[in-house]
Amino acid sequence: MYKIIDVSQYQGWIDWDTVKDYIDGAIIRCGYGSNYESQDDAYWERNVSECERLGIPFGVYLYSYASDANMAFSEAQHAIRLCQGHELSYPLYFDVEEFSTAQNVRACARTFCENIKAAGFEPGFYSYRSLYNSYMGGFDDYTIWIADYGVNDGYPHAMPNIGVEYDAWQYTSTGSIPGIDGNVDISQFYFAPGHSEKVSIADVAATIHANMCEDDRFGYSWDPRWGTDSAGYATWEIDGREYTVKCGDYDCSSSIITAWSTALEGTEYEGALDGATYTGNMKSVFSASGLFEVWDTDTTSAVRGDVYLNETHHTAMCQDGSDDEPPYYYDCLSEFSINEQGGVYGGETGDQTGREAYIHGFYWYSPGGWDCTLHYNGKADFYEEEDMKLSEEDMRTIARYVAEYIYPGDPIMEKTGHEGSDPNRYNVLNCCLYEIHDANGKLDKLLEAQDDSDNTNGHVCVLEKLIASTD
Repeated sequence: MYKIIDVSQYQGWIDWDTVKDYIDGAIIRCGYGSNYESQDDAYWERNVSECERLGIPFGVYLYSYASDANMAFSEAQHAIRLCQGHELSYPLYFDVEEFSTAQNVRACARTFCENIKAAGFEPGFYSYRSLYNSYMGGFDDYTIWIADYGVNDGYPHAMPNIGVEYDAWQYTSTGSIPGIDGNVDISQFYFAPGHSEKVSIADVAATIHANMCEDDRFGYSWDPRWGTDSAGYATWEIDGREYTVKCGDYDCSSSIITAWSTALEGTEYEGALDGATYTGNMKSVFSASGLFEVWDTDTTSAVRGDVYLNETHHTAMCQDGSDDEPPYYYDCLSEFSINEQGGVYGGETGDQTGREAYIHGFYWYSPGGWDCTLHYNGKADFYEEEDMKLSEEDMRTIARYVAEYIYPGDPIMEKTGHEGSDPNRYNVLNCCLYEIHDANGKLDKLLEAQDDSDNTNGHVCVLEKLIASTD
């Protein structure tokens, strides 16, 4: 967990030499609104140069007023213009706080973030919990930074629940940091600088399926339909990891099941789709895995990696397109469709026509249309962070929270030498678990070693051991 401040011209002149000893990093406002120099932040150049001089990890945010995709594009160009030539350690955030312009915020966010990504920066999305829940529910395609202050007394209290796993929590706007006059926003970031890229399993599955469609060693057949041993294997590196798929012939369902099953290898959900064998049972198996929701294709917009399904005849995978509200649908999908003889049996192994498996524009399947969309919920996503040990800093954080809230006389309170007031020791310790939880799963891994890790006593057992190890 990292203590991060965000600053703008409203903090005025900052003594960064002093500040650096009290923070782990900073998110700096570069400006606001469309791409006009008059809307650059007055202290942008100084703040970014000071962080670079002192080696303080930093990211950037642009305050948005965009109400449509054209304005969001201009705002992206504004941020890109100012960030060019700087090496960011944290993402470049699209900051949305204006409810008056939030009706199209999902489309605006995607426009901004995709342009930021194309320019070589990691994009992120920032907003208040209330605005996110009202307009962005379930949106986690990029790094998510959520503001929710509670009592707003300068300290973190109850973490917000927005229905998806977020990557950073701005817990106060009344923080105090030596070297800054007045209040400053403070956040907890749950990823290390330079290591915030989330590995999206949906992107992996979509990339695997796209690669299968574009590789002539993969063709269409009902028999065989799970690859051919004599055809060899294809290996692709995606997000720094290698994924291997048997070459040969597949049909529409076996190709998608294979792509998703391969993408899940090495995650806690490996094997979760093993029961899926054809279009008729994909809906039940995919939804039972806990990884997919069944969406109405007529009223929702699919995202990359989602599966369009006609339970009787056909299935295809969403690859790319627009994230506007319905009725605008993704305009690109991948599918295995028909062999070189125009049928489903026979033919040579592999793609002989370039159209046995291919990527093309979205269409409504006929007959019957798409019965539903199997939408991936993000539960199998993970971070490329291999160090699962709890740091001394994290252990001190546990002890600090326990010291603040445990009632007098508790042995853990005596260990830390502080007093508190909460009468429910187990609840407090359990809350501490989540106060320092991060997306790397450090505490989850520690809990797995406990026989009773699924209940409060298991959490307490782990926390007591950790706290006992602190000085």
